[in-house]
Amino acid sequence: MRALFLLLIVLLASGPSGAAEARKYAVLSLIGDGMLISQWVPSTGARLDPNTKEFIPIVEGVFDKAALLATNNALKGLDPEAKPVLLFARERFIYEAQNKVLDRGGKTVDLLEHIRGLLAGTGATHLILITKLRNEARLKLSDTTVGSGMLEGVGFYIDSNMPIQLVQTGESSTGFMAAFAYFKVELIDLARGQAVNEVRVVASAVHSTPNRMALHAWNALSGAQKITMLQDLVSRETTRVIPKLVETTP
Repeated sequence: MRALFLLLIVLLASGPSGAAEARKYAVLSLIGDGMLISQWVPSTGARLDPNTKEFIPIVEGVFDKAALLATNNALKGLDPEAKPVLLFARERFIYEAQNKVLDRGGKTVDLLEHIRGLLAGTGATHLILITKLRNEARLKLSDTTVGSGMLEGVGFYIDSNMPIQLVQTGESSTGFMAAFAYFKVELIDLARGQAVNEVRVVASAVHSTPNRMALHAWNALSGAQKITMLQDLVSRETTRVIPKLVETTP
């Protein structure tokens, strides 16, 4: 009887909660090498993508840092004892490898061979990997969703012609600017080299100005305000999805 009692204690100690406590997370974000500016342009011709696009590099990695800090805070909110290892990719070839995976529709775990060096010595059992998602433009207004073409990563979508009614004041506006964050968050079991869960984010925040102000939506905010708008969007969405990612995974 004593031997059976001791066996039960051992089994309980090694149950699901013990397995969860054994996890050690590393976190890497690859969405912050720049921002995409996509602007809808009226055209009578047939084009696959009706938008002009410009990619603006950002060397400071402010959006990656926003995602990392939000993930760190979300994990600590779930477990105050958690000590996630936050990784920062300074090597350009890692972002280039991500772009190639995105272009060919490959699996994100293919990036593991490029980031093994970052993981070395961390002792991590799982990697939370945040990468760009390519998706049709879906910018959410108060009562509908608009947009055309494809978007990816973080940036701004601009439509200078669409008539808008501002919900707060009821005033009319022509055109809008929307910050967008399109990314995928995956939980990768490093021992198996497999993604065991993922959450996709297609989020936006719209800004428009009343016609009486005679301001183009793009010019209504300073450069610093635009960066902050994107940082806040990335932080909000990352905070929202991390519990879904880790709590629903055995």
